[in-house]
Amino acid sequence: MTPEQRPNLPNTLLRFFTTEEYARQFVAGSIRFGVLEYYRGIEDVRKDTTEGRSSVYFRADVPIHSTVTSLNRYYVLCASHPEVNVPRLASKYGRFVVSINDPLQLLDRIKAVWKNHDLAIDNGAFIASVEYSKDGLRDADPLLLSPPHLVYSQKPRLYEEDREYRYLLKCKVDVKREWETHLTLAISDCGDIFKTFYVPSEGEALPVERSQIAAAPSRARNSPARRHTAGGSGGFKSGSKGISSGGSGGGKRKKNPWKKKAGKK
Repeated sequence: MTPEQRPNLPNTLLRFFTTEEYARQFVAGSIRFGVLEYYRGIEDVRKDTTEGRSSVYFRADVPIHSTVTSLNRYYVLCASHPEVNVPRLASKYGRFVVSINDPLQLLDRIKAVWKNHDLAIDNGAFIASVEYSKDGLRDADPLLLSPPHLVYSQKPRLYEEDREYRYLLKCKVDVKREWETHLTLAISDCGDIFKTFYVPSEGEALPVERSQIAAAPSRARNSPARRHTAGGSGGFKSGSKGISSGGSGGGKRKKNPWKKKAGKK
């Protein structure tokens, strides 16, 4: 694994989901990847019309533009650094959050399944950190070519707050294939390396089991006091009743609002 493919990885990564169901599926080992090109045309906040293409300008009297694509397709699973602004990303990408507490163990489980896929190539499953440098200026390369790893790991500065890390699957070249927009790997249950929590919107009362109330991950900045953790694969208590987020246990009881949340995966 090259330095670009094995970045300075934090001990924890965060992945955001729009529904409790999607978060549960992920914890249970259903790992859903999207092909990079899919995100060029998606109609939501994840859209990036430049995805899957690198773009740099090399310093010269007249800057030289280099853009590169790859014959190999890449499927991607996105996560974020634990020190992101969690409430901000939750408002964009979903309030059901899975904390990946052993990113390399997850990678090992993905590799174990991916190696048997008909699209897999040697060393084709890896993690890369995203570089927010698209269309940026840099020192000239001897061949005036954009670094190849930027094809799958470069985004515009517009997305810099995401502090993204990517699990990537590099595929065999197959010009005749009708490529699926998504690919799901069924790995072993990840309740031993994942933790789940919910990030309420401003002013939202959060019903939770009293036994589930705990401090949220301490490294997440600007996190509201009402955020709670729910551990492992049994984390999000669907249909449970609990207490309002104000006070220490004497608030009004109400039905769990998580079931009302909906959105695209």
